[in-house]
Amino acid sequence: MNFINPIEILEVSKYELSAIDGTLIKKAKKRVLADIELSDSGHYNYADTEYTKSDIERVIDFLDDPDKLEFYYFLAHHEKLNDFLKVGDPWFIYEFEKSSFYKLDGFISFISSFYAISFNKIITKFYKNNLTTDLKKVLDIPELFTIADRKIAYGGIEKTIEKQIFDLDEITKAIREDTTSETRVTITKKAQHIISIFGKDKLTLLPFHFQSLKNQIAQSIRNLSVQIHNHFSLTELALGIISHALTIGVDGLTAEKLREDHKKISDLYFEALDKEKYDPYFKKYAVVVEHLLNLKKSLNAKSLKPAQLVLEVNHPELKGLNQSPDALSEIRDQIAVILRSISVDLWNDFNDIQSATTVIKIAVGIKTSEDTKQNIIKAQQDLQALFVKHRHELYCFFCDKNAPMESQAHKTTIYKETFRQYKRVQYSYKEISIPRCSSCSEIHTKGSNTKVLYTVVVGALGIVLGYIADEHFIIGGIIGTIGGLLLGGNQSDEKIKENKIKSVSAVSQFPPITELLRIGWSFNKPSA
Repeated sequence: MNFINPIEILEVSKYELSAIDGTLIKKAKKRVLADIELSDSGHYNYADTEYTKSDIERVIDFLDDPDKLEFYYFLAHHEKLNDFLKVGDPWFIYEFEKSSFYKLDGFISFISSFYAISFNKIITKFYKNNLTTDLKKVLDIPELFTIADRKIAYGGIEKTIEKQIFDLDEITKAIREDTTSETRVTITKKAQHIISIFGKDKLTLLPFHFQSLKNQIAQSIRNLSVQIHNHFSLTELALGIISHALTIGVDGLTAEKLREDHKKISDLYFEALDKEKYDPYFKKYAVVVEHLLNLKKSLNAKSLKPAQLVLEVNHPELKGLNQSPDALSEIRDQIAVILRSISVDLWNDFNDIQSATTVIKIAVGIKTSEDTKQNIIKAQQDLQALFVKHRHELYCFFCDKNAPMESQAHKTTIYKETFRQYKRVQYSYKEISIPRCSSCSEIHTKGSNTKVLYTVVVGALGIVLGYIADEHFIIGGIIGTIGGLLLGGNQSDEKIKENKIKSVSAVSQFPPITELLRIGWSFNKPSA
């Protein structure tokens, strides 16, 4: 179903959020359903689409959920985003304004599927029409969709690029099989058209998600370049299009192959190479390249774990790489690019940001050409941005170093008052799951048990001593219980300090909770 905002249908956006209760919704719903019954078509028209009575009832019933009520209310007062979700109105893109709601995982999940559809339509249009400025504007907006909906959001551009790659490969195939009708004149025009289709300006704007397609584009352009060189002897043209392929942000083996063919076609590499002098270096570093490629192959086959790869990736010969002769610049580039590709695989296939960051750091430390250095630094910056964005999901919040276990997560509830009247209060609440590792969970559990043990033992001792002293066992028990709580709490705190982890009471520092507290949520349950 398309996006429908029940707040608009019920016409209650004029009220304060706290005033929109069950009674108001029920009254407005009754009026809307009556209008549907009395209409000629028996349907409700919303955003130029006809909906049945059951469709409208179902979406109105979503308002029973306090979170959805708040989200729909927010959208009703942010018409540009609301219209973007409904009909893909682009003014949301051109007049984008930041909001704290865009940092809430719950809100992103709420709008994700609808946003992804509208986003896909507009971004595909901009890409196809070479509207680079507009494309940059929409891509500068934070991804307001979940990872699960990313395929939908970028699906249109993916299909467009896949079709363009197919057409390009067909031209190359015909030349290679000598079935082409192309001449030197027509192939020159087509090559120029291909450079225009796969423009550097728009391809470099595309996010990390498109890296694999960028590599495919570059490989297909490389294949055409080789055929143009071999069959038409248009070396300058072949060099021009393979040079263009190197500018679109390719990585890994694709980039290395492009560089090799670029050197062959231009004949610069072999003119500068004194094979006899530098052959020992090439043989030595060929072992490093083979080592890294084998690690990448094992990683892709899932026969090597990220942690083990990190231990093995630092080949001994890498230490002297930066001091090697300048004639080995291509090998330095190759090794750095392979490391970058491994880093990408560690994130894409394993979501292991720590290992990916470690490997890309090695690549950045290699002395490479300026273009390669910029591409690798860009990849490192992308990983750092991903790390900042997802850090609270990837590490235990309490020790900030171990991977969390879902079964050991600490759960807490926070509240937000939505309506208050004499002796009556309404509120929303959320249960927040805070990532925690098994080690921290065990320490917290032991600390809690320690408090209970001290409270029971010292409390019981207080009762006995109070009774022996002057039969005031109740007072003794109270004093003992308080003392036990203090002693137990102190022991628990000492254990937490000793292990250098956060206590359970520090959950207000958890980023999603911190953001919610900032906008009015509280750990205290509202009471009348």
